Amino acid sequence: MVKPLAGCLLFSIVLFSCSDSHEPASDVTTSESVSEQVSSDNLTGETPPVLSETPAPTVSDANDRIIRYKPAIGDEFQYRVSMTMNARSERLTSNQSTNYYYTKRAVSRKDGVTSFAFKYDSIDMIREMIPLVNIPEGGPQKVEFSTTDPTLRELPQFQQYVRITEEEVTLKVNERGEILDVTGVDGIVEALFGERLNQVPQHERPALYKSFAWEAYIMPLQQEFVSLPDSAVTVGSTWHKDYSTNLSMWFPADLRIQYTLSSVENNNATLSASLSMNDVQKQVQEGNQSAELLKSSVEGTGTTELNLKHGYTVRKLHSGVTTTGAKVKGMTANGSEETVENTLETTQEVQLLNVVHGK
Repeated sequence: MVKPLAGCLLFSIVLFSCSDSHEPASDVTTSESVSEQVSSDNLTGETPPVLSETPAPTVSDANDRIIRYKPAIGDEFQYRVSMTMNARSERLTSNQSTNYYYTKRAVSRKDGVTSFAFKYDSIDMIREMIPLVNIPEGGPQKVEFSTTDPTLRELPQFQQYVRITEEEVTLKVNERGEILDVTGVDGIVEALFGERLNQVPQHERPALYKSFAWEAYIMPLQQEFVSLPDSAVTVGSTWHKDYSTNLSMWFPADLRIQYTLSSVENNNATLSASLSMNDVQKQVQEGNQSAELLKSSVEGTGTTELNLKHGYTVRKLHSGVTTTGAKVKGMTANGSEETVENTLETTQEVQLLNVVHGK
């Protein structure tokens, strides 16, 4: 498959959160040098190991705190998750902003994993493509959509978004903040595909369902969470999460998010985060296509406020910038060599809109 490395979309999507790629390596280490390996590859169908249940900390804890996502059964939350991506190259500027509004209710807990009844309330987005060369007649291409607009809801290109706002699914989240599974998506996929699903072999359909669950649910909803430490921490403690992604869609890179417990006031804890790159593969080849990474940088910062007593996110704001410069060959019709440079800016903002505690 030809990868559009030198084409319109030469951008690595770095979603600066707890789980930022399809196969993140989760290596969390506190400043007390306690570590634990936890796989969060939610698309394999394998259930990752989870932590045993621990009591939710309270403000009576003098110093050490075990921070967990552990809401009470019956607690109901309404959130807004806003994600923006602004990408620039010599040929194109691309801007996209998406707002997800949703409601979830904690319905059960087993072995440290909370099951939530989940439903999107609405989704709206704006996408704009601004060519800098070969500008088409009519100027930039801009698309606006909201599931609350009755006219736009009827358009076929938006049916995926409309459909997922009509169905309830179940999310399973462990105490460390990893979405382990989403159930209830099979019927949504079958309704969207209709008779076209008959063209997909039976043995390939589980992968299709899991891919849909990732894109429609796990990827955006994981932004609500951060990766929590595996042991007790105090103000000033640090821990980290390592994961793998691809810069500019081609260059495998190892990134790290480092977290710090910045402060604790009343029932709320403030966590700060920073994103950095540990390593990157600078030369890749696929068939007659090749690319050499000439320069790259990955930076990001963020803050998260957690309610310690009830175990949930109050608000979160993370942002990151990725820049790359690469020499590519074999991407054009004549197979010529060219140099391309790209910048991607991303932000993820999470806001708790309402919470109702169960009895």
